[in-house]
Parts: sequence; C-alpha cells; structure tokens
Amino acid sequence: MGNRITATASQLAEELKIVGHSNVAACLDISHAVLHCDNLGIDWRKEVPALIPFAKHVHVHDSFGRTHNIPTHTTQEDLGFGIGDLHLPVGWGSLPFDEIVTAKPFPKGAIFNIELDKHRWHALTETIAQTRRLSRLAKTAG
Repeated sequence: MGNRITATASQLAEELKIVGHSNVAACLDISHAVLHCDNLGIDWRKEVPALIPFAKHVHVHDSFGRTHNIPTHTTQEDLGFGIGDLHLPVGWGSLPFDEIVTAKPFPKGAIFNIELDKHRWHALTETIAQTRRLSRLAKTAG
C-alpha cells in the first residue's frame, strides 16, 4: 500500500463543499465506502451519509463490509469468509442498504448503477428489482 491514500466519504464531502460547483459531484460506491471504513476502523454510519448529498452516481453491490484482512487464495475463499469486495447481488451480503439510501437526500437525478460480479449474473433479475426498489426508497433533494 505504501503512500496510497484514499479519502473517506466525509473528507471527500468536505472537499466537494469547498469546490462548490454544480458540475462537480461524487460517485458513491456503497460497498467500497463501507469496506474503507472497516479498513480504517471508523464508523460507516458517520462517514457514508456525509457523501450522499453529493452523490449523483451510486454504485450498488453487496458485501459483508469486512476488509480482506486474512490471506486467501481464491475468490471463493473470500466469499466463504465474507471478506473483501465481493460484488454480490443486493441482499446476499449484510449491508443495510435501506438505512443507507434513506440517511440523507441524494441529489436530484442520482443514478443507481449495478455492479454485479459476472459469476452472479444468474441473479440479475433479482438484482435489478432490488436496485429499483432502493432507488424508489432513496430520498432525493428537490
């Protein structure tokens, strides 16, 4: 990892407030944001909602929100341990999507984008239905 630094959701939100331009927005990858919080040992419930008002693009895929912190050799081992960036269908992991998408209003016209691992495409219909439900449930500004 070395000097690799990734902003937390709240840090990025603060930077976007400073920029203050309607053409500059965020992409909120919900699972990645929760995993990043787990990696840093911080509470995602305080972090992730801070970025929601700036998130015009939302990536939707499930995981268990647990960092890849033990050595594994295959993606199937990751799945078995429930660790890492699994790109599961919504509902297959443990992320509380309903709580997240209703925490604060998203910008008007926010786009929910499905990121589903190719090995789970058999669950695409279910994933589309869940993502549509989340997009209807989400609060929006304006």
